[in-house]
Amino acid sequence: MFNNPDNKYALKLNTPELRQEAYRQYCEHIAQGWQKKSWFFDHPTITCSWATIEKTILDYAEEFDLEQMVIADGRSMKHWESILYDAAKGVNKDANTAALQMIFRNKFGWDKHNGRDEDTRSTVAIQHNQHQILAQMSELQEAAKTPIIIEVQGTLSDNEDTPGVVPLP
Repeated sequence: MFNNPDNKYALKLNTPELRQEAYRQYCEHIAQGWQKKSWFFDHPTITCSWATIEKTILDYAEEFDLEQMVIADGRSMKHWESILYDAAKGVNKDANTAALQMIFRNKFGWDKHNGRDEDTRSTVAIQHNQHQILAQMSELQEAAKTPIIIEVQGTLSDNEDTPGVVPLP
């Protein structure tokens, strides 16, 4: 949705310190059980939305500990699961099961093949590991420059009946 390479709004988070603070707050917001689209960074010098932090995560993948987002997702699920389980056990008799079903369907992908927005995180994971990928590619490129020597035990034949390699006597 927001993969416009000409979008310069992520430049609002123009220092590593701002990026880290926005990321910390974003993860905290997710961990509390909220949807990503309700997050915003309201800082004394800038304001930005969830789309900006996600673009920033893609653009500066090497700066972010992706495990923090995985933990935030886990905490979010734990938050909602605790409400669901309390309702199922009768501890929370006022829980609205229809609302809980909608939350789990929309937020956690129940009844869907891939309900979560994993594309961004998968892309970030690839970018986060790009230095390893580039190192492997460099090794393969160097290996490709090494000449391959094949020793042939014979001579080439121009004989029409048996073209190819003829064994040496």
